Amino acid sequence: MRAPSALHKLCERILGGDVSSLMNVSSRLLQNANGFLLTAIVAHRYGLDAVGTLTLAAVPITLVALGGTFGLHFRFAQINEAKPILNSLGLISAAVSFPAILALSVAFGMAAGHSQEEQFQIGVVALSSIFFSQSNVTNALQILQNKVAQSIIPPSLNTIGLLAGAFSHDFSVFCVCLLVFRLLGIAIAYALLPHDFRAIRQAPAQLRAGMRYLFADAVLVLSDNLLILLCSSILGRSELGVLGICRQLMTASDTPGWASLQSVYPKLVTGSDAYFRGVARSMLLLSTVLGIVVTIVAVPAGMTVFKTPHLWFYTAILMASAPARYFVVSAETYLKAKGRIKFANRLSSIRAAAGFATIGAVTAVGGLTGHVVAFTCFFIVFAFIEFALVIGSGGTRAAILKAREAT
Repeated sequence: MRAPSALHKLCERILGGDVSSLMNVSSRLLQNANGFLLTAIVAHRYGLDAVGTLTLAAVPITLVALGGTFGLHFRFAQINEAKPILNSLGLISAAVSFPAILALSVAFGMAAGHSQEEQFQIGVVALSSIFFSQSNVTNALQILQNKVAQSIIPPSLNTIGLLAGAFSHDFSVFCVCLLVFRLLGIAIAYALLPHDFRAIRQAPAQLRAGMRYLFADAVLVLSDNLLILLCSSILGRSELGVLGICRQLMTASDTPGWASLQSVYPKLVTGSDAYFRGVARSMLLLSTVLGIVVTIVAVPAGMTVFKTPHLWFYTAILMASAPARYFVVSAETYLKAKGRIKFANRLSSIRAAAGFATIGAVTAVGGLTGHVVAFTCFFIVFAFIEFALVIGSGGTRAAILKAREAT
């Protein structure tokens, strides 16, 4: 009995949740490992220019990973319906979004690729982005139904796809193999959930309601993607590849935080401000530990796997912003959980516009080094601003929120 109790306390302290949080984080960490495996395979077998191609393909992937959810991963905890209805709503969102994702992938591949081959590669990788949006949706459903163990299925299929594709000497074949196994992972995840297709009657209303939660994230994703496109015009493909690896390392440090927040989101909806402050403290502790670990890992990874000895330098600068990034995301998630969507949208919009202008300008002047320094400084400053607005003194915070919601 003592061991499970100790594990529970550890999860409460570090993850802000229970053992299900640990299981959810484990599946996210596997997906993170897949990201590193993807980059390592591509860098080793196809070269750093191919990593640059992957970095470009990440632009539509991030758009789809957000918009393809229709905000359902935020909405599910607030919909008072039977679980099979919720599961079918998720599946319907996948069916509705797929044609749009296909069109976006083809269009972006044609616009961004330097050759027909690269256009095909970008398009195929971008099409597999439905994997990321629907992984978020199925993960939210699995958490609500205490089936978090099933969340390991999509990233496991992704791993198999990476390993199978690695046998090919053709990067295009590798991309197709990755697409097939990602789609298979999502199909199996939905097949294991019970369904009630009467959900189709309320699907339009629920999808529209969920989209309200996406405005702020959409603005942030758009700003981030425009920043990547700006970098692609300033930096060479090899430097863009290094930036892509840095962003992957940053994602690795952020993923446990996202997973933990998703696990405790239903409790944020019903919990008190004191509960959120406890979650925020856990996020700061977790982000500090992960920032140090990822920086250490970047040293041997840069020298041996990615053949980029100076990778640790850029990573160390980015990891200095890990606690700030964790707090900003936690604060804005809490505002959404409490229905303060207008306030969250305004904060996110300001962050997106100011970040693009500031980081973009410094990148144009200082190149890759300027980019990572500006990114870190910006997040630290913005975290202090959000701390004052969201966690400040009770009376001040309440007054600010009331004023924001009234306008």
